[in-house]
Parts: sequence; structure tokens; C-alpha cells
Amino acid sequence: MTNNYVVTLEATSYKEVPISAASEEAALELAHEMYFNCGVLEFGDDDVIEITAGIKDDAAHDICEEENLDELEALCDIVRFIRFIDAPEMVVARGLERALEHLLEERMALS
Repeated sequence: MTNNYVVTLEATSYKEVPISAASEEAALELAHEMYFNCGVLEFGDDDVIEITAGIKDDAAHDICEEENLDELEALCDIVRFIRFIDAPEMVVARGLERALEHLLEERMALS
């Protein structure tokens, strides 16, 4: 039997933006305006510095899945690497298959 879950992801992004303004307050207001009202400041995957996840089951109980954070971080690293190498999909798919086969063989050998 499987359960349905609502997974909430929260990402923290970091970006430095040079802004010329008369004061720190004016620079903050301009940055706020540029992000929320103009869409000039955009955050991409490379700007994400932290991801947290939480799960609510059907009974709306909060459950923290810390072990899934490691899996999520590993997945993010893999996605970033795939984007970096810019290889054809079939090459990436075959490489991932081989890597998983190797890891499973290692795990079985350690058992």
C-alpha cells in the first residue's frame, strides 16, 4: 500500500547585485522593486545555496525527512553536473545506468 504525501521544498538563494543608490536603504528598496515588480532580478539553479524539505501526510502531521535531504542534494549535484557537461540525453542516461550498476555491485560486495 502506498501513501500520498505533500512535499514542501524551501530553497534559499544567494546573489550579489551591484546597485548604485544614494543610501543603503534606497539600494535595498531598489533591489526589492527590481525583484518583485520588474522581474529584472532572476534566480537560477546555481544561485540556490540550501534546500530543506518537509512532508505532510494525509492526516496533516508534519514529518521531517532528513534522509531525503541527502538524496535531494545528491540529485541536485547530478543535475548541475549534467547541465555543465552538456552531453546528449542518451549518453547521460547510459552513464547514470552504469554508475548505478557499479554502486549496486559495490554495495552487494560489502554485504
